[in-house]
Amino acid sequence: MSKQIITMSIALSVIFLLSITTAIAGDLFDVVNPKAFPTNETVNGYFLEDYPVNYFLLSASSDGQYAISYSGSSGSLFIRVYAADPGTPGGENIISYLNEPNVSHYALQAGMYKISVLNQTEVESYNYEITNKYAAPTFSADIEPNDEFVQAASLVYGDVFGHQGYAYDAWGGMPVYNSIDYTDIWTITTEEDGYFIVDSVLRETLEFNLYLYDEDEQLMLSYSKSDTYSNVEHQLAAGTYYIKTDYDGGFGSYMLTTSIQGASLQNDPEPNDERNTASVLEVGGEDTGHIGFATDARDSVNGYYRVYDTDDYWKVTTVEDGVLTVATTSNVDFNEGPFMHLYIYSEEGRLMHSNYNSDDSLTAESSIEVAAGTYYVDVKLEEGYGSYLIACGLTPADLAADTEPNDIADEATVFTAEEPDTGHLGFITDTKSGLNGSYNVYDNYDYWKISYDEDSVLDLTVHLEGDSDDPLAISLYVYNEYYNASGSNIHSDYNSEKLDTLNATLAREAGFVYVRVNRVSGFGSYTISCDITPARLANDDIVNEIADDASTLPNNWIGTGHLGFYKKYKDYNDYWRFDVIKEGTLDIVAVSEGEFGEGPVMYMSLSQSRTLITDSNYDLGDSVMVSYDVTPGTYFVNVNVRDGYGSYTLTVSYPSDEPIPVMILTETLPFAITGEEYSMTVEIDYDGEETVSYELLTSPLWLNISDEGVLQGTPGSNDSESEVAVTIKVFTSDSEDILETTLTVEN
Repeated sequence: MSKQIITMSIALSVIFLLSITTAIAGDLFDVVNPKAFPTNETVNGYFLEDYPVNYFLLSASSDGQYAISYSGSSGSLFIRVYAADPGTPGGENIISYLNEPNVSHYALQAGMYKISVLNQTEVESYNYEITNKYAAPTFSADIEPNDEFVQAASLVYGDVFGHQGYAYDAWGGMPVYNSIDYTDIWTITTEEDGYFIVDSVLRETLEFNLYLYDEDEQLMLSYSKSDTYSNVEHQLAAGTYYIKTDYDGGFGSYMLTTSIQGASLQNDPEPNDERNTASVLEVGGEDTGHIGFATDARDSVNGYYRVYDTDDYWKVTTVEDGVLTVATTSNVDFNEGPFMHLYIYSEEGRLMHSNYNSDDSLTAESSIEVAAGTYYVDVKLEEGYGSYLIACGLTPADLAADTEPNDIADEATVFTAEEPDTGHLGFITDTKSGLNGSYNVYDNYDYWKISYDEDSVLDLTVHLEGDSDDPLAISLYVYNEYYNASGSNIHSDYNSEKLDTLNATLAREAGFVYVRVNRVSGFGSYTISCDITPARLANDDIVNEIADDASTLPNNWIGTGHLGFYKKYKDYNDYWRFDVIKEGTLDIVAVSEGEFGEGPVMYMSLSQSRTLITDSNYDLGDSVMVSYDVTPGTYFVNVNVRDGYGSYTLTVSYPSDEPIPVMILTETLPFAITGEEYSMTVEIDYDGEETVSYELLTSPLWLNISDEGVLQGTPGSNDSESEVAVTIKVFTSDSEDILETTLTVEN
């Protein structure tokens, strides 16, 4: 019995040795020929004296946690995991030792791995079992590779999934380090401005941070983890962005949930951050826009910072002067709307007006009186973000504008007298830069040019319309035609204080004047009118202010003239010249016409050959007379104005033995009507004592003239529609005068 047992033991030993020899010879667990190590299964291993290390091949079909344990050894084993192609010897060590006495946990990415089991016992030959248990991640994996921006995976609104922290390789020298999936990059393109949110849910032991990048791969935001949760959220402009998950420990899966809350109003056209890209805003219209949304990031000395849409420019063109009002109302899209300021710039880009909302109001309004032209409105963000409504209106001046430019005399608007015209002042045209910054440039001056052909009195009136909250106040100036537009040698005829209606009454020689309506304060429109009243009597020669330029007295020794009218200077003197051929008493009378209420107050003197002979014989008033005994020669009469203005008649009587002339004053005859009696008195001028006689030298048969100079008669039907010549002679024994005219007969 015992012999049989002994024999059996020897036989089993031989079989065991043969089986080991066979295994070593045909199925070595070495680095070249590793043994398959299926997931969630147990495989056997063994050691011999010459083979202290076994190799297994683990095929990980998906990311997950692999728990490798062993049993059956009398001592500890040393287990390592390598990332390697199963057909390639060696490989990089990923994890070099067991995490626990008998179990080693590995977070592995899908792939091929070699497992080395090293015998650390004194027992040189024995069997053991090794088990591989797999635990799948909670969420599915992201698409790899997505570790760089060019490899970014698509991030959609809703949920996407990914893994991080699973080893897939090893790198470096000694000691060897794990090369795990540290980074996942996702990209998304937003079609609208809005509040962008990416929330994360982390499972297993994974921890990471989230980063937001712009399209140019520059960092905009970073948010650190909080337990198993991390998120990024920010107001973003429409565009392309990247989300980066940055590994911070552990391993596992995650879910990203992306959403965007869009602004409620439509966006303004972008870019419009500068004047040259401004959006058009119609006068009387409205539009909508967004502000405060981040657009990208830029590199700076201290790192990255976000760039926001902080300025929206709008272009406004007005076709008339008026008060331009621009208003914005923030829309409360995101609990609080954007808080904004308004700036108005000239076409050249200079600041004209600004409105700061010091009360943090969601509405802003800016009003400024502007001349017709192009302006830019800058909606500038102070804080917050969201959408807004912008509206633009213009309250025009009540009256039509004057023609611009007319700010200097050389550009004066031609004004037709006795036809009122209108103008504007105080509307801003531009802005200039001064020592203390920019300041507004107002339309402060309007120049008008009034022309007239004869000496006249100008009654000039400027009436303010009062059509603004800041009523226009003006001063009125009148300059003669010698006014130097550069500002020197100005002759000012009238200067008024600030009133609602300004008047100027000016006696002017024939020519033209410049009228300057000068803004004192305020803005608005005005009416300008001018009544021109010519002097009643004909003027003397234009230049007769010295004896050498004296006017020749007409043959009838009766002349008319003007005094007191201004041009460059006041017309103070009129000189008249006449010849006396015999001795006698000479009577000279100057009578003011008084056509402007009061006539000129005059002084008159008589001289011979430019030598004053009446220095002790003169008169002063609106009717002056000089009487002097004269001998034959040339005489000069000087009529000098002391006050007032207007026209006058100068009459020089001959010595007493000279005949007194008779003169016909009537120049034309009124028409006659067939069948009706015609009666009309011929007017004459005669101061003598002789009888005046009348005679018709040429006339129709039905017309007669009486001894008193009355034309009488009744035309018949055959005389109608005719124009006949009429010649009338008026005479005394010493003189006569003849009138040649026509008479028309109508039915």
